[in-house]
Amino acid sequence: MSLLTKGGIERLSELVIDADKDWQAYGITNLKGLAAAMGRGDLIVRGDDVLQKLPPGIAGYVLVSAGPLQIPAWSPVPSPADLYFPVWLYLRDPVAGSYAPDHLRELSAPITSPHDETTVATRTPVQALEAPVAALYTPDHAVAKGDAPESCFHTEVEATAILAATFGHNSPGANHASIADMIRGSRFMLMEDATAESIDAYIQVNDPTASGATVPCRCAIYSRDLVLLGFTDPVSIAAGSADWVHFSIPIPFGLAGRREYWVLAWAEDVMDMEVLFFYDSAADCTIAIDQGLHLPVPYTIYPDSLTGHSREQTKFSIYCNVS
Repeated sequence: MSLLTKGGIERLSELVIDADKDWQAYGITNLKGLAAAMGRGDLIVRGDDVLQKLPPGIAGYVLVSAGPLQIPAWSPVPSPADLYFPVWLYLRDPVAGSYAPDHLRELSAPITSPHDETTVATRTPVQALEAPVAALYTPDHAVAKGDAPESCFHTEVEATAILAATFGHNSPGANHASIADMIRGSRFMLMEDATAESIDAYIQVNDPTASGATVPCRCAIYSRDLVLLGFTDPVSIAAGSADWVHFSIPIPFGLAGRREYWVLAWAEDVMDMEVLFFYDSAADCTIAIDQGLHLPVPYTIYPDSLTGHSREQTKFSIYCNVS
């Protein structure tokens, strides 16, 4: 016989329940109140009040156990889930480190990377964050499972110690190549919108004949797809030791940030004089395979595009002063 028909009871609302009675380990909870408070996506967990509601977490979070006798909680997906995807991680301060975990001891240990933005007294934290100067590379675990991520670093040596005012390579290179009737340079990343004001290049002119002649030279900036954006006034360089040569831009022009640009130098072939433009080659992993280029062409006016150029793994000592 059904409980609802026993004793003439036909509706659940007609039941009278003695909640104080010894129900012999059986209990009655406030199911109606709990159900009424439930929303779409809510879960029920055992808490201090026997049963209680657990609201949905942030989209993409997962339910993580807090241990015995504790209520689970929503948490982000653990970092090892995306640890081994190929990735470039730009550390925007020269003084930064990255450390690979010992996966032989703990498979779930994340990569850590402490940073220090204020170790250079002459550079403010904002200025110190202007240039990406290090990268973290994940290894190919399909080839060698035990390989650790590598981190390479390169700190520019700038005379002003202010990275925010320039973009390019402002350290004298260890090698040199001729720019007599040869356009040479490298591409660099500009992190913020800026106005190109001038260009400095590390150049040396040698005059074996001691003629006292000077060599006309000028610089230019091209877009990543090698379209001319602007160029400097020419500078006549006399023979002497290698040094930074300053080139003024007659009409400063704007550059959009978070894009790469080619910064180039070019000189006239004058008699037997050498015009050497300094660069760094593939000495570390801060130099991309095709970061440099050269194009042999008689010195005249910069062409609108650099058709027929050749790429190389070089980073020339040239930088643009911006505002």
